[in-house]
Amino acid sequence: SMRMAGTSVWRSMLAALAAAALLGCREDIAAPGQCPSLCPSADVELVDTTLTGVVVSDTSVRGFVVPHEAAILVASTLDSLKSLVLVRFPPLDTVFRVSGDTTPVRIGSYDSVTVELTMRQRDTAAKDLRVLLVRLPAGTDTTATYATALPFFADSLIVDSIVVADSVLAATLHQSWAESVAVARLLPQAGDSGKVALGIAIRAASPTAVSFGALDLSGAPPRITYWAWGVRGAAPNDTLRQAISRSPAFDTFVMTPVPGAPPAGVLQVGNLPSARTLLRVDIPRRLLDSTSVVRGTLVLTLTRPATGRPGEVFDVEARPVIRDFGGKSITASDTVVTGLGQVTVGQTGPVEIEIGRILRFWRNPAADSLPRAILLRSRLEGAALGEVTFAGRTAGVAAPLLQLTFVRPYAFGVP
Repeated sequence: SMRMAGTSVWRSMLAALAAAALLGCREDIAAPGQCPSLCPSADVELVDTTLTGVVVSDTSVRGFVVPHEAAILVASTLDSLKSLVLVRFPPLDTVFRVSGDTTPVRIGSYDSVTVELTMRQRDTAAKDLRVLLVRLPAGTDTTATYATALPFFADSLIVDSIVVADSVLAATLHQSWAESVAVARLLPQAGDSGKVALGIAIRAASPTAVSFGALDLSGAPPRITYWAWGVRGAAPNDTLRQAISRSPAFDTFVMTPVPGAPPAGVLQVGNLPSARTLLRVDIPRRLLDSTSVVRGTLVLTLTRPATGRPGEVFDVEARPVIRDFGGKSITASDTVVTGLGQVTVGQTGPVEIEIGRILRFWRNPAADSLPRAILLRSRLEGAALGEVTFAGRTAGVAAPLLQLTFVRPYAFGVP
């Protein structure tokens, strides 16, 4: 019958498979290493190489953050930098209001005034540090220069000299403190429309620099507080006292020398006004598309020691360019693709920036901007004085170079 014939066929097939097994004809799927066509012919191979001439175009531009936009106010007596802080406060009110009362109280007099400063960056080795306060013209603005401001800092014009305690210098965090000043010296002068402008300088046993908090970004600008007296009503003529606090309407610092454009063939990053450098690079396509980059180090050769506040440590940041508009290029700001190189003021050795993340980012065609480019800037742009000056692409052996470590493509075996 049909059923019996089908059963006979299946039994014949099973017998043939059993015989093949007895003869050792089998494929070991659990041991792919026995199949050379499916396995690499060698172990993973790491390759180190140095690429020169990868920078095909470079340029430095200065002025992205200027002193009156910065997050710090720098007072300095360094041999390489002299600077003074200028602060203008808004007009003082002629009245103040008391909670729960809609009638303003006219100010009759002031009995005390304090100036509050926040020290953000300082040289902890400085000795006998003092902060000097002077009066400035109420119209002080961005047109001021070091030369025009300096005459107001003559010893005979000093309003107060504040001794900075060692505990303030040694504090590990930003340190704020307030000092009382003779009230008459800080009252608005006739014709100033209630405005007060102050100049801030420093002195110490040796040249040094201090950064104070500024109005922009830092959230801890210089502050002036007046304690005012007033009389409310005709009777019973209550005498009231209130604190009137002011943050700056404008603040900046003026310096000499003012950083300018670097010499031809030299590039700069950092300082204030801040400088940025754009490097357009040409990296062999096979190294990005056909290898796995483990490490990529951009090496910059300094043409002079790194400058800045004594003891300052800062980072040079490398960002891949998405749209190339020179110094104002649009970059990828995500830290996942950002490279950093740490620099210490006074450093003379090369600056090394790890850009392996950028090279791996460029494997994605959608992230490309051709020619590929890297923007170098200070990580704390506008909040630090650190600056590096390094050789450009035409400097021969001193030109920027790229050290790569990558994995060669797998060479698959054959049967």
